[in-house]
Parts: sequence; C-alpha cells; structure tokens
Amino acid sequence: MANFPWKAVAVGGAVVGAIGTAVLWPERNQQPKPSPRVALFGDSYAVGLTPFMGPGFSAFKGSGIVGLNTYQAKIPSWLPGFAPEVVLVSLGVNDGNAPSAANAQRIVRELQAMGAKVLWIQPPATVNTPAHDMIASLGVPVVTAQFLPMAGDHLHPTQEGYRDWAWAASEEARRA
Repeated sequence: MANFPWKAVAVGGAVVGAIGTAVLWPERNQQPKPSPRVALFGDSYAVGLTPFMGPGFSAFKGSGIVGLNTYQAKIPSWLPGFAPEVVLVSLGVNDGNAPSAANAQRIVRELQAMGAKVLWIQPPATVNTPAHDMIASLGVPVVTAQFLPMAGDHLHPTQEGYRDWAWAASEEARRA
C-alpha cells in the first residue's frame, strides 16, 4: 500500500470537486424565471378554461364567448392594455366544416403585432372537427389536443377535464 498513489487520488478528487462546484454554482445563484403575463380568449372552451388558468401566473386574464368563430372573432378590447407576453387562443370548432385558416392567421398577426407570443389551443382530441388540421397549419405553437373526460354533449369537457386541460395549457404558456 505504500506504493499506492494517494497524492494523485487526492489531487484528482480536488479537481473533480472544483469542476462540480463551478458547474453547479451558477444554478444555485440563478433566480427562477418569472411567470409570463398570460391572456386567453376564444369560444366556449375559453369560457371553461378561464377559471382554472390564473393560478401560477404573475398576471392572467381570460374571456370567452360561447359560439364564437374565427369569422366573428375580434381581439378583445381589454387585451392591448393588459399587454400579455403570451396569448392562448381557443377558436376554430365553431367554424363548422370549413374552418378558415385565413381568419385564424389574421388573429395571429394582430396578436403578434402587439408583441405577444401566440399559442393556439387544439380542441379535445375526441371532438371530430376539421379545426384540428386548420390549427396545425397556422405555424404557431399549439397546445396539443388532449383526451379529456367529456360532458354529456361530447363536445365540452367535464369540470375535471377543464382543470386538467388548463394545467396542460398553463405549462405550455410557461415554456413559451
């Protein structure tokens, strides 16, 4: 054992420790990323999601209109003054069999002109609608369609479903 290179082991351990400290030290001193200002607007899905979206954001505001489609949709009057960093949009299902990508793109451009990042929320995965394909074609990040517990109308989630969906949408908004 007298020939064992203890000195080399000690020096190697010190070097590894110093490297580990240098790598990990900045992480300990970094402040957590503040949550973004988030807005949500759209159709009946936005109505159902809004009550579950606020917690966890420094600022959140949402509104929805039952039956709203991309043909009728206008940027809510409160949105520019709220100045969100991220806007979640829930529209397309009420466009029927011919959802308008041109109308949706108009909405995207208006929101981006305000300086907001746009995330479009896909309808629940079990809702058979051409809106899924239209939304996928917009070229903006998408909150992926979820398999949710659905209410008796098979179009809207249950309260539990809305809560789970809001959690998924909130996570996407935080990453945006």
